[in-house]
Amino acid sequence: MVTSRHILPISPKEALSSKVHYIPQIVIETVNELIVKEFNNRPFTISQNTIVEKLIKSGMTRVEIFENNYLDIEEIYSQQGWTVVYDSPGWNENYDAVFKFSPK
Repeated sequence: MVTSRHILPISPKEALSSKVHYIPQIVIETVNELIVKEFNNRPFTISQNTIVEKLIKSGMTRVEIFENNYLDIEEIYSQQGWTVVYDSPGWNENYDAVFKFSPK
């Protein structure tokens, strides 16, 4: 006899918890390193290109990083006491995408 499991929809809290475990540790380590470098108790920005370059040097590929959404870090850092805003250029703008961090 085959029994089926009853699976419930995932909650936002569970999804966030899963995202923390889904994003590779090297991504978190890289962002943490850049935060420590830039933080002086005031808002600061970290260039998306800087993060990507460091991750590529660690062995990841650009395709891997973006196809897997490894830079979707705003909410997980928000849960740790940061306000994080991702700012990327619009279709008619030309500047590097950045993550804007500020302590809550």
